[in-house]
Amino acid sequence: MTVLITKDQAKLVGEAKSHGQLFNATGDSHQTIDDDFNAMEVPVQVNKIKQLEEEKKKRLQLEKNEAEEKEVLAMKIFTN
Repeated sequence: MTVLITKDQAKLVGEAKSHGQLFNATGDSHQTIDDDFNAMEVPVQVNKIKQLEEEKKKRLQLEKNEAEEKEVLAMKIFTN
């Protein structure tokens, strides 16, 4: 009976670039096709997370800039 690999093992399998790394990640046990698909999905998810974090960082910076601009405009209105 083949045992499904854990999420940590799937991450290691997905990042493996050589047979030795793959051997170490699986502990020389057999993999199911589901394990292979899960391992292939790891880099895709990592890239998606990075992209979303970059977008969030940009949105937060724009929000901060907008708040500062509103402050400056409010000061100009009160000083005139």
